[in-house]
Amino acid sequence: MDQKLDIKMASHALELSPFGVCITGPDNELFYGNKTLFQIFNIPDDEQTNDLNTLTSIKQAIESNEPYIEIDAASKDKKHTIKCWHHTSDKDGDSSTYFFLDVTEKKALFAEKTLLEDELSRLNTRDALTGLPNKFALLQGLDPLVSRSRRYNNPLTVIHLAVDTNNVDEHDNTLIKLSHMLRDQMRWADMVGRLEDDKFLLILPETPEDAAKTLIGKLTDKIEELNTNHNLKIDVFFGMANWDTGDDARLMLKRAAENANQERASSAA
Repeated sequence: MDQKLDIKMASHALELSPFGVCITGPDNELFYGNKTLFQIFNIPDDEQTNDLNTLTSIKQAIESNEPYIEIDAASKDKKHTIKCWHHTSDKDGDSSTYFFLDVTEKKALFAEKTLLEDELSRLNTRDALTGLPNKFALLQGLDPLVSRSRRYNNPLTVIHLAVDTNNVDEHDNTLIKLSHMLRDQMRWADMVGRLEDDKFLLILPETPEDAAKTLIGKLTDKIEELNTNHNLKIDVFFGMANWDTGDDARLMLKRAAENANQERASSAA
């Protein structure tokens, strides 16, 4: 392309730019700013003809060397977030160009997106892999049962299952088979779900300690059957916690997890 960009064309392009553009000379002396720059920094029309170096908001933004800055919006009752890029224009570093973009709306949309994702995760009550209730659903189900035990002194047991699949390639498939087995062994009033990763939880209302131990024995046998029939290598460490006076859901879950960890440690000793 033989046609060269002359000063008039370059100036026109800069004025049309959606970015605020500011060019500085030695010692960060400001000697050019386009219209978008003035709009971003809320510089009134009557001040745009002033010496740029008297416009302290632009001067401070450049000297801050921060990738993001906040300035007062036109309404003065909120802040605008401005993103800044810096480019040294010549080898000696005497001339620099700064680009500014108002990202306030983008920042607000990102914050809203994060809130919606958090809300969606709270509303979603099913584990994506196993289809079992997830941690949020388990806690929702456990809290009223703890309240009932506290009021009527009814028995309540939770069993924490810490699982070692011992086969990375079959990890997901193993957890799915295990979840199906656990669901099949539960009574209609019981609740089984996936806490996180390789951890499951059984919630057993109206179940005293001896009945829970019987269930653990039964589940141990079923896990051995899974290992044999499907050529799996599942190790499960059970941690049981029975409701006691003063317990809330958090304390019961903590105690059950600690008991499962103790069983794991004992098996490794």
